Amino acid sequence: MTGRLARLSGSQQRLIEQVILAGGNLKEVARDAEVSYPTFRKRLEAVIDDLNELRRRDDETARALLEDVEHKRLAPEAAARQIKEMNGGT
Repeated sequence: MTGRLARLSGSQQRLIEQVILAGGNLKEVARDAEVSYPTFRKRLEAVIDDLNELRRRDDETARALLEDVEHKRLAPEAAARQIKEMNGGT
């Protein structure tokens, strides 16, 4: 499993990269992308929604993994590794 940011689409990843490289200046990114600020903000909100959904799913997966550990269906180390990977760790 890979971290949440890596599971975004390529265009969403590029949008996040643009925001980071612009130091979070959304108006600058919108201008560089040649779109209006409201259009850019809508795109960013869609990425935020997708990230929140991925986080929710990962939380459910982590709970299921911990339940498997509790019932001795999964080794703690394996669960820890999977949870770490979901959160972008290696």
